[in-house]
Amino acid sequence: HGSLGVVEEVKENPHQDLLVVSDGKRVVYIPCVDAFILETDDEAHSLTVDIPDGLFDLGRDVDDAKGQDA
Repeated sequence: HGSLGVVEEVKENPHQDLLVVSDGKRVVYIPCVDAFILETDDEAHSLTVDIPDGLFDLGRDVDDAKGQDA
């Protein structure tokens, strides 16, 4: 369905790492698990993900998310 944004960082957590993805307006934390990451393309620097409906809607405004932990 198109680009969700750019992976800004990977946050390490005890249970699973989180991909911090921003589209410039919103930030969403996507669990870095095999169930969500379908394909990685190192050449294109891209990931193909399948996230649950509504997950990206849980994102926060970029200004609100800066400097906060997940």
